[in-house]
Amino acid sequence: MMASRRAQLAPTGVAAVLLVGIGVGCASGGRGDWPVSAEVHPAEPVPPPSTRPSPALRVASYNLARQRDPNRALPADLRAVAADVWLLQEVRLPRAKGPSGSTATSGELRALFDDPGWHFAVARVNPIDSRAASDVEAQVIASRLPILRAEAWPLASASTRRRVALAAWLDVGGSELLVVNTDHEPGFLSLAATQDGHRRDLVAHLEHYRGTPTIVGGDFNTVGNVWRLRTSRADARAARRALAQAGFAAAVALPAATFSAGIVDGWLDHLFASGVRVDGGGVASAARTSDHRPIWISVTPGLTVRQGAAR
Repeated sequence: MMASRRAQLAPTGVAAVLLVGIGVGCASGGRGDWPVSAEVHPAEPVPPPSTRPSPALRVASYNLARQRDPNRALPADLRAVAADVWLLQEVRLPRAKGPSGSTATSGELRALFDDPGWHFAVARVNPIDSRAASDVEAQVIASRLPILRAEAWPLASASTRRRVALAAWLDVGGSELLVVNTDHEPGFLSLAATQDGHRRDLVAHLEHYRGTPTIVGGDFNTVGNVWRLRTSRADARAARRALAQAGFAAAVALPAATFSAGIVDGWLDHLFASGVRVDGGGVASAARTSDHRPIWISVTPGLTVRQGAAR
């Protein structure tokens, strides 16, 4: 009852002020001025190619909000969800310059997971702040399965900061699974509802890989829109309908809130699937690294997604 009551506060009053704060916080570092590309960092040592049958996998998405107090909370959050593949947004990393920068990135990521057996795909998107030596805000795909290749897809709709979707192809028992990690801009006060434009850009990229088993997740920033009198919950439902029309079923029914700030709850983070069977999922509401909460699903690749999951 309390969560429902809190959701009804948006988009007016105190909730409006707090959700505006989401947008201001996301835009505080400015736009990156370097080409965005996808880096792949294999596990150390590199394991042999996977030859085992396609396993059941747990895939999770988590916006780390630049890792507030990561050393204390994040390892516990990661262990609690126990995902095989993580889609992480707002990961704070050093700005890479040459081989030393790449080595530093691998070290930072392996420190987060405290395990050398993870493979990583990375896209550095924007500076944390305006200083030339600033760390960067990155999107990361962390996988226990080998990453065959990766791409950074630009989300071209106008926004205050650069936005991309990071795509990686995983080796699942000799077959490929495409996982996509997206991070959209909140458009709470935007006349055009900026998050809608980024969602359309994402769908346009996905069209090129129709028929490929795919999991799409991330921070869709479905915060609502004040001009359209749209709450976060309504915004989330609109995103789920749009992805369903593109052939991607929502992996779980509209879950518990994935964002909490003061008295406001938000439904900002989502997972969608095509060409895989979804066996379950939920939200890790006890996580405390970020103001977001991890959302996760268990899937079996190579099987058709359960129909009727999108609501």
